[in-house]
Amino acid sequence: MTGKTISHYRILERLGSGGMVLPEDYAKDHAALERFQREARTASALNHPNICVIHDIDEHQGRPFIAMELLRDS
Repeated sequence: MTGKTISHYRILERLGSGGMVLPEDYAKDHAALERFQREARTASALNHPNICVIHDIDEHQGRPFIAMELLRDS
């Protein structure tokens, strides 16, 4: 995905992988999509040094995603 634009975010490099984009199979499952959005909203409401900041919860071309803070190892 490097070099692509998702919503208004430009992907500069791959940093890792995980649960930031809901897989296509789950995006079609209404209950899974609601859980994804609920968990993202819950995480975005928290403010703690050990929890990353959620900047955006959105959808691009039918694929829900979460844009979150980049945390680097010290």
